[in-house]
Amino acid sequence: MKVRQWDAPQSVTQVRQFLGLASYYQRFIQHCSQIASPMINLTKKGENFIRSPECQESFQKIKDLLMTAPVVAYPADHSGYILDTDACNTGIGAVLSQVQEGQEKVIAYGSRTRNKAERNYSVTDKELLALHYFIEYYRQYLLGRKFSVRVDHQPLIWLFSLKETKGRIARRIEILSAYDFSIMHRPGKKHGNADGLSRCPQEQCLCSESDTLESLKCGHCNKCIKIWRNGEYSHRK
Repeated sequence: MKVRQWDAPQSVTQVRQFLGLASYYQRFIQHCSQIASPMINLTKKGENFIRSPECQESFQKIKDLLMTAPVVAYPADHSGYILDTDACNTGIGAVLSQVQEGQEKVIAYGSRTRNKAERNYSVTDKELLALHYFIEYYRQYLLGRKFSVRVDHQPLIWLFSLKETKGRIARRIEILSAYDFSIMHRPGKKHGNADGLSRCPQEQCLCSESDTLESLKCGHCNKCIKIWRNGEYSHRK
């Protein structure tokens, strides 16, 4: 899932999710509040949810700005990476960033829905799923170099301090031990970038099972998940 593919919000909740992502990067977007005002008005109490042409224009303009400089930048070899991950009831999301010229810039956005089995995970398990999935997904950037991970779920940090874990959790932690990263907690109110992506609506995917892990077009459909799992297992051998 890319920001480019984000469908126009169909409810107040979806408007708030999109604005949560936009507000995280508003310091890069000149007159952000003014541009977003038609969408902000939809979230006001007692306001009828009517998507006017002004709302659609506001949504499209902010989306375009989120995909261009100065919000988005090319990777720089001299700067370390920051990976923000999050999970909600239906999906997982992440933003890969770097600090360049004193500012945090987006390198890549990512998200996918969780399948039926994954939706039965505990809160900590689904947060670990998000962390594992996106570290592996961006491994061409992260493997072999030190990077930082930020999460809004404190127990996930505690999980990495345990001497013994079992089952699926143990397998995920074992895979992640190949990477050199530090993990830190930050409050949910400051985690709007990854949080918004984990909750965003998903489109139908046109991916092919012949795609490689690096060439997946969305990362969230059943075909993408199958490719990712095959890549995960071959990477572990």
